[in-house]
Amino acid sequence: MARDLFQSIRHGIAHRFRPKPIVLRDGRYLWVTLNWGEAHEHLGLRTDQPGVWVNLPTMQADFEAMLDKYRARLASSSKPGRKLTGHWWRESIQQATKDSEPGWQAFLEEEDE
Repeated sequence: MARDLFQSIRHGIAHRFRPKPIVLRDGRYLWVTLNWGEAHEHLGLRTDQPGVWVNLPTMQADFEAMLDKYRARLASSSKPGRKLTGHWWRESIQQATKDSEPGWQAFLEEEDE
């Protein structure tokens, strides 16, 4: 169930700007509704439409508590980090192509006008 919720929220917001409904094998839809306040219980049953309420402030508090719990353990068991190579940087950027470069330059020059 947790994976379904994660994928509904993450992939839905990333691709559709809203959570994707979860469809059960029997054809029923469960609507995942993000709640910014405290009007509905976190992971509570949504009764107007079959679904679940997800309370974002509760999720934030739970996530921060988890980070606090493991922060000291990670700090005490961590070794100094590796030095990043030039390869890492080259893989983390998108190089403009020879064909697109003039268009990007013209686009940036519009800002100066």
